[in-house]
Amino acid sequence: MSSPFHSHHKVIINDANSERNVLLRVKHAKGDIVIEEFQVSPGTTKHLDGLINDTEYLFEIKAEEGQFILNAT
Repeated sequence: MSSPFHSHHKVIINDANSERNVLLRVKHAKGDIVIEEFQVSPGTTKHLDGLINDTEYLFEIKAEEGQFILNAT
């Protein structure tokens, strides 16, 4: 799953009610990897340092089957 993402000083939150860990990586819209794959466990936050304002990013998300609540703020 990929979605556009704009701005700077952002975080990804895997809600405490999510069933499992998720693996994510961030790419530029052209496909270049910006942030290598990282894990976010339920109830934890990952700061996304180094993103550039006014730049579109894609998130690739991998996880085992289950229900997840992810927030980007």
